[in-house]
Amino acid sequence: MGIIAGDGYLYNSNKIHQLEIYLNLSEDVFYLNHVKKLIKNLFNIDPKIRTRKDKGTFDITINSKAIAFFIEGLEFPNGKKNRKLKIPIWIMKNKPFIIAYLRGIIDTDGSLFFAKRGTYKKNSYPVIEIKILDKKFIKEIYLVFKKLGFVCNSSKFKIQLNGQKNLQKWIAIINTDNFAITSRYILWRMLKYCPPKTNLQERITMIYARVAESGNAHQKWVESPAEREIVGPNPTPSSFFTKSK
Repeated sequence: MGIIAGDGYLYNSNKIHQLEIYLNLSEDVFYLNHVKKLIKNLFNIDPKIRTRKDKGTFDITINSKAIAFFIEGLEFPNGKKNRKLKIPIWIMKNKPFIIAYLRGIIDTDGSLFFAKRGTYKKNSYPVIEIKILDKKFIKEIYLVFKKLGFVCNSSKFKIQLNGQKNLQKWIAIINTDNFAITSRYILWRMLKYCPPKTNLQERITMIYARVAESGNAHQKWVESPAEREIVGPNPTPSSFFTKSK
């Protein structure tokens, strides 16, 4: 539900019964496989995938009257989402559900980046950010993060979780299924900073180079069970893709 809230759209009318999810063409290439598997496991259906180079997206489409009514019945808005989104009551009442929902939101409408702030001269200060053009929905997400013990800042359309304590708590509690996010975290742990304005392929190339150079040095930057989960138990260039396959 978090993925759909972030990058999904439901059409459910007399003639059209369609659920669509739009992913970034360059950053979400591995996340696409994750979403396809989720759909297959949940609905036993293979969605239609369209590569839209003109829009820079992967368009994932499910044409099913039963699924469209099912999703709408789970309190997801039909048609335009703007100012209609809310966290469903049945999710709010269940902590594992709310954690999974937040993971889907961050994996689609969120990002992890590393900024220059204060004494952080390189891009090494961690910031987890969510941007959604819905003030009420942003406020609702903000309150959930606070309830989970995060220290966060909120404006009209944005939430930020700043600093290493928030980052480690996010890894331990929520984590990510999107390798576009994981790759930034891996580079930060390897280099002590994450180069800005890089695409996924560039980050993968830097990770390959660093692993080839350092051999087993990855053991020095994988410090906790949660971190081992995010990068895999024995990070080699191929195993970096474990969570996204």
